[in-house]
Amino acid sequence: MSDHYLVWSVEHQGWWHRQNYGYAARLSEARRFSRAEALKVCIQAIPGQAHREGYLHELPVRLEDVKDMQTVYHRDFCVSPAEDWE
Repeated sequence: MSDHYLVWSVEHQGWWHRQNYGYAARLSEARRFSRAEALKVCIQAIPGQAHREGYLHELPVRLEDVKDMQTVYHRDFCVSPAEDWE
């Protein structure tokens, strides 16, 4: 089981980039966080969202869950994994 988390930017439609700048579409380019780090990043983004009640800009996502989702999708839909997913 992975102890790594990613941070998904709802606003920018991408993962936080591993080199601490911009956003990434590919998992291989996404920064890995501990759970505590991912929660801190997402919680710190909340105050700037006061004008948009109920809308979170940043979400913590467990890497293991993303990989499990990919496995099931590829199995159930008989689709070869796309390289850019990794």
